[in-house]
Amino acid sequence: MYGSSFVNGVAAIHSEILKADVFKEWHAEWPEKFQNKTNGITQRRWLGLCNPELCALLDDTVGEGYLTDLFKLDGLKDKIDDALAERFMIVKREKKRQLAAIIREKEGVALPEHFIFSVQVKRLHEYKRQLLNALSIWDIYQSLLDGSLSDFPATAFIFGAKSAPGYARAKAVIRFINRIAAIINADTRVNDRLRVVFVQNYNCSYAEHIIPAADISEQISPAGTEASGTGNMKLMLNGAVTLGTCDGANIEIFEQAGAENNYPFGATVEELNAMLASHGTAPVATGFSLAELIRRPQISYADTAPFDPARPKLPKAVTEQAEIRLKYDGYIKRQLKQVEEFTRMEERALPADIDYSKVTGLRIEAREKLEKIRPVSFGQASRISGVSPADISVLMVYMESRR
Repeated sequence: MYGSSFVNGVAAIHSEILKADVFKEWHAEWPEKFQNKTNGITQRRWLGLCNPELCALLDDTVGEGYLTDLFKLDGLKDKIDDALAERFMIVKREKKRQLAAIIREKEGVALPEHFIFSVQVKRLHEYKRQLLNALSIWDIYQSLLDGSLSDFPATAFIFGAKSAPGYARAKAVIRFINRIAAIINADTRVNDRLRVVFVQNYNCSYAEHIIPAADISEQISPAGTEASGTGNMKLMLNGAVTLGTCDGANIEIFEQAGAENNYPFGATVEELNAMLASHGTAPVATGFSLAELIRRPQISYADTAPFDPARPKLPKAVTEQAEIRLKYDGYIKRQLKQVEEFTRMEERALPADIDYSKVTGLRIEAREKLEKIRPVSFGQASRISGVSPADISVLMVYMESRR
C-alpha cells in the first residue's frame, strides 16, 4: 500500500468498501490513491468464440468491429424491436439445443429446449449461496407435488462448480444438489416442468457452451461479499437476465441495463451491516423453518429426502450453512416472478407497459461502462502506469516476435 501509486477495487462497491472499511486509515491519509477499476472479460472469447450465431446477428445489425471495440454495440439501442428480439430468441434456442445435446452426452440428463435455463456457474463457496438456490428448487419441487404451485413454467436449473478438496461444507452442498437432481429428474410427476443438473468437471470449456444458452443468470451472493464477478458479465453479454443481489458488478449491470430489465433482490451492504451491528454473528430469523423446508411431511428422511443416510454428517453441514442471512422469501419470490415473465415473453403475452424485446436479454448493448469490459484499455494504462498507446503497441510487437 505504501509503495503503490494507485489502489483500486475490482467493482464500484468493492472500491467503496476498501475506502470505508478495509483500508479506511490509508484512504484518510492518501485519498488520491484510491480509484475503481471494475474487472472485465474478453469479448473475443466470451462472445466471438463461444457464440458465433449471436455474432452473426450483431454483424447484420451494427456491423463488425465490436469484438475489438465493444462500445460499437451502442448502435443496438435504436434498433431493438420485435423482429430483432425474435431473431435473438432463435439464436438463444439454438444455443440451448447445442447445450442440451452436450449435457445429455456428458451427464445423461435430458433438458428440453423449451425449458427456461436458469444457470449458476461459479466456484462453490458458502457466500456464493448455491445452497440458497438448491433450497428454493427443493421448495418448488415440494410445492409442485402438493399443488400449491400449479402454474410454474418448465425450468431447468443448471449448476457448475468445484470446491476445494478440504472444504467439507462445499462438498456437502455439491452432494445435496446432486441428490435433489436425482430425485426430481426421476419423478415423472414433475419432470415435465422441473429438472436439475450439476455438470461434472465444470471448466472454461464447459462454460463456453453453458453461458450462451443461459436465460437467467443467478448472481445471489450477499451484498459486499463478491468483490466483482465476471461470470455475470459473460452471461449478460450473451443475453441472459440477471437474478442478483446488490453485490459486486451486479450493481453496475443494473445501472447500465436497468434494474427494471433484470431481477434485483435482497439486502444492501448498509442493511447487512446494520443487521450485523444489532445481531452480531447470531442467526437472523428468516421467517421459515429450515428443517420444515428440507423435510416436508410427505418426504421420508430415510427414504427419499435429499440427505443421503450414508452421509450422516451432511444434514448438519448443510443446515448450519443455511443459517447465514438467506433473505429466502425475497429470493424465491423473484425466482418465481422471473420464470413467469419469461414464459409470457415467449408467448408474446407481457403487459403492454413491458417491452419484452428488452426483457429477453437484449441488454448486451448496455455493456459495462468505461474500460471495465475491455481486456486492454489505453486510457487505463495511461492513467495508472503512465504509458501511451505507442508504448503498448511496441510492447505487443515485441511479444509477438518472441513467440
